[in-house]
Amino acid sequence: MKILVTLDGSTFSEAIVPAAAQLAQATGSEVHLLSVVEDPGIRRSWVEAIAMGEAGTGEFMLPPGSMPRYPDARRGASMSTETLEDALHSARQYLAEMALRFPAGAKTSAVPGNDPVAAITEYAAENGIELIAMSTHGRSGIGRWVYGSNADKLLQSTTIPMLLVRPRSVDASEQGATPIDTLVVPLDGSSLAEEALAYAEGIASQMSAKLSLIRVVTTPGIAYPGVEAYVYNPGAFTDLEKEAATYLQEKQAHLESQGIEVSCTVKAGYAANYIIDLAEDSESNLIVMSTHGRGGVGRWVMGSVADRVLRASYRPILLIRSG
Repeated sequence: MKILVTLDGSTFSEAIVPAAAQLAQATGSEVHLLSVVEDPGIRRSWVEAIAMGEAGTGEFMLPPGSMPRYPDARRGASMSTETLEDALHSARQYLAEMALRFPAGAKTSAVPGNDPVAAITEYAAENGIELIAMSTHGRSGIGRWVYGSNADKLLQSTTIPMLLVRPRSVDASEQGATPIDTLVVPLDGSSLAEEALAYAEGIASQMSAKLSLIRVVTTPGIAYPGVEAYVYNPGAFTDLEKEAATYLQEKQAHLESQGIEVSCTVKAGYAANYIIDLAEDSESNLIVMSTHGRGGVGRWVMGSVADRVLRASYRPILLIRSG
C-alpha cells in the first residue's frame, strides 16, 4: 500500500504522524510525505491580519504551535523577503526531518501551490496513492484542513480512503503514539457500511489487532420524528436490538474463523455518542467507518454520524469512501 501523509509544518498537522507510522509499519506500506507550499506573498497577507488582531481585539490570533515550522516562515522579519524557492527549500528540509519518524523512511516532496486540495489530488493520482493521512487541523489551527476547507473538500471529492486525526492540544505531534491494538468498527446493517469492515479485517490481520464492532439502534420514535402523534412500541424496539445482536454475532463468527479477536456492542440511542465513548475508552483505538451508511446518501458523514465523530473524538479515524 502507498500512504500519502500531508504536512504543512505545524505541530497540529504532525498529529497524524504516529498513527500513520504505525499503520505503515504494520502493513509494509510505502510512505510519501507531501507539503504544498503557498506563495509567501499570500501567506504574508493572513499573517499581517493576525498581527493586526493581536494588536487590536485579538480576534484573528492563532494558537501557539499552529504556525509553520519551516525555518524561514517562523521569522516574521524575514518573511517580507522570503521567496517561493526559499520556502520550498525550507519545506524540503522539514520533510527530510519528518521522514526520520517513519521506521522504513519516506519519500518526500514539497510542491508549490495555493490550492492544496488540487495539489494533493494530483500527487495522489500520479503516484498511485491508496490512503491519504492528514490532521483535521492545519496551519490555521482552527479547522483549516477540515469542515468547509481542504480536508472536507478532499473527503467529498476523492474515493481514496482517508486517515484523519483531530489534534488534542497545541503540542500534538506525539498524539496517538500509543500502539494501536483495537479497531472500532461502527455498522448499521448496510452493505455500504460493511465495506469498512472488510477494510478493517485486512488491517487487523496485519496489525494483529482486535476488532470492536458496534451497532446502535434507534427507537421508532427517534427514527421517525414528526409532528404527528405516534405510539411507542417497546416490543418493536426489543426486536430491533435482537436483530442487531444477531447481525453482529454473525460477523463475529466469520471474523473469529479468520483468527481475529472480536467483541460486539449493541446500544440504543444516538450513534455518534456511543461510537465516541467506545473509541475514547482506550488510547490504543482506531475508528474505521464508511462515509456512507444506510441509504447510501451520506448519512454517516457531512452533518451526521461520521461528521460528529470527527468533530468530537481524538482517536484516529480511517474513513472508507463508499458509493
